[in-house]
Amino acid sequence: MPALITVSAALIVSLLACACFVFLETRLRSVPLRFAVWLVCLALPTMAGDVANNLANLHWFLLIAAFCAVMSQATTRAVATAQALVVFGAVTSDALALLLIPFFALRWWIGPSRRDRAVVIAYGVGALLQMVAVVNGFLGTGPARQVADEYPSLAQVVDLYAYRVVLVGGLGITGAENAVAVLGTVVPGVALSLAVLLLVRGSRSDAQRRLAIIVFAGSSVIFAALTYSLQWYAIALTPVADVFVGLRYAVVPTSLLLIALLLAADACLERVRRERAALAIGMVILLVVALPAVVDYRETMGRDAPAWRDALAHGSSQCVSGEADDDGNVVIPTPPLPFGGMLVPCAVLVDQRDE
Repeated sequence: MPALITVSAALIVSLLACACFVFLETRLRSVPLRFAVWLVCLALPTMAGDVANNLANLHWFLLIAAFCAVMSQATTRAVATAQALVVFGAVTSDALALLLIPFFALRWWIGPSRRDRAVVIAYGVGALLQMVAVVNGFLGTGPARQVADEYPSLAQVVDLYAYRVVLVGGLGITGAENAVAVLGTVVPGVALSLAVLLLVRGSRSDAQRRLAIIVFAGSSVIFAALTYSLQWYAIALTPVADVFVGLRYAVVPTSLLLIALLLAADACLERVRRERAALAIGMVILLVVALPAVVDYRETMGRDAPAWRDALAHGSSQCVSGEADDDGNVVIPTPPLPFGGMLVPCAVLVDQRDE
């Protein structure tokens, strides 16, 4: 079962990365840069750890693919079907996808073909289901997900974004740590400034890509501010340079920013007169994107934990020795260990042991 779950998650992520490659065909003319987008959606360093090959975290990849879908035309019926499946899956798996409502409303008006409107309808049905689930969650009596009651300042959000999204997205985890160690904390600010300059340059170079660049870059900032703010109770306890805390929350912002930068680079390459020179530059950019993935796309969280049977036996002995909490529960450790484990009532454990 673990192998089946891992392989199925890896397959879905691979398909979503390929979908992004296909969707952006109408936006990215440079084939090497489209392969760079495929790689961004598949193996960013921020996707390592508890996000890689994890069915519970597919919603991050679906969100990235949904952005690529809404900002791209459906050139064929097959592409429209794929876009509809992606956007429906994204909005029904993560309430954050409701932030895409303005973009899909805009697509309804600027893409009046039946294929485009079918994609918008698929998103609308999924959004309606998600809003019903959200309202039901607010009205229900079950335990609510913990969110921060204090939020970061604007300066703190900029620091987080500059280091955990811009710098780590461009250099990877290892590269970012080494750059800061050698050059100091000014490096994230310099990286942010260079990213802004490239985005502005690309937007001014090509009016056809301008909207896409603005949407991807702006959404990157909004997603980072929103997710970091909601989880600020945990992130505030660690230094800004400790990217391993809340690493999965940087997946969507980093991907959207890099896609925006690749769109800007593609716009600038349009001004290169020689086709071979543009192709060579595109290949260099692809290698720059690939290098951090080669170095840092690795497991960053320990998966070691006691076997389930042994963990249950240990929990049962804790119950017998009076080590349970006030409600008669004990924690059964499950990997990854930093997240603790499952809270199991002693009544269940003792009954199992007796049987």
